Amino acid sequence: MLRFMAALFILTFHYYDDAPTKVQIMEPLMKQGWLATNFFMMLSGLVMARAYANNISEGHINFESFMLKRYARLIPSHAVVLIVFGIIIYGLTLFGFRPQHPQAFTLHGWLEQLTLVYSWGFEDTPAWNLPTWTISSLLICYAIYALVIGHLKKLSLGNLVVLLAVILISANLFSHYVFHRRMVELALQFSLGRAIPFFMMGVIAELMTRGLMVNKTQYFIWATTFLAGIIFFAYENTNSVFNDNAILLLTCAFMAISSRVTFNETTITKEMGKASYSLFLVHTPIQIIGFRILKIIEDRLHLPEIALWGIWFTMIAFSIAFAFMFQKYVDKPLSQITTKLLKRNRKVAIA
Repeated sequence: MLRFMAALFILTFHYYDDAPTKVQIMEPLMKQGWLATNFFMMLSGLVMARAYANNISEGHINFESFMLKRYARLIPSHAVVLIVFGIIIYGLTLFGFRPQHPQAFTLHGWLEQLTLVYSWGFEDTPAWNLPTWTISSLLICYAIYALVIGHLKKLSLGNLVVLLAVILISANLFSHYVFHRRMVELALQFSLGRAIPFFMMGVIAELMTRGLMVNKTQYFIWATTFLAGIIFFAYENTNSVFNDNAILLLTCAFMAISSRVTFNETTITKEMGKASYSLFLVHTPIQIIGFRILKIIEDRLHLPEIALWGIWFTMIAFSIAFAFMFQKYVDKPLSQITTKLLKRNRKVAIA
């Protein structure tokens, strides 16, 4: 459920650029778009720590097998989206519907995204399915995680707290003195500078809260407190390093406490969790193609603002519905195929 909400927030932030008008009350929050990315990366770290910490540290899965498994999970559906996206953009261009920013749709950028090296310092131009820079960054985060998790598991709570502080302070200082920018707004070319700290914060949050369980009442009290703090610092809108780090720590705390409460899962919430990766993958291509076509229609029909808002919300609903369909008919089958291939190769290697 948390993964789906993170993907939905990323979608809303991106689609807000195509809203008919800017909503004043939403402006401070929308200017903190990195919130969604930081939550996504932290959550990825927490999930990895929970799912693989014991297996890796105890030697049940080696580094190569872990990385191959993660790469096989990420790239098939990503490749399908990018290939179809490329075909559509090329087809629209042939019929005279050129992208608004042609420089963002080069073959070079497409190949970098396809191979998931997009955020490794080679590219500084936002291009194609832009949010997939986080997937590219995750491969590096996974590698670092697999190498250090055995050591991290041995640390005491106090040492984990110190390590969390060291990571956060070091990342801020590095960003300030090397790139002369706030860590949370590092350019695409240097995005690993924020992806790695965010991911490791999630890993440490999971390790720090091992064995902790909270009931629903405790959860709502703490969650409300953390969310109120996040909203307060976001709306203060000072763009200060202090505010950035306050939001980061509160987000990390909210995520950690949310992972320590048990709710009765329904079929809908299970499907939402499964569709989160698909929603993350498909929403930007739908935005670029859909809103481009709608812009042409709008210019010709001169629709009233209320109609434009109706279209905007419809696009969000369509993207969510499409993500569920994509998960069922593309992502799930591809995941099953790659899992079978990995198991078959493992049996062959053992034999």
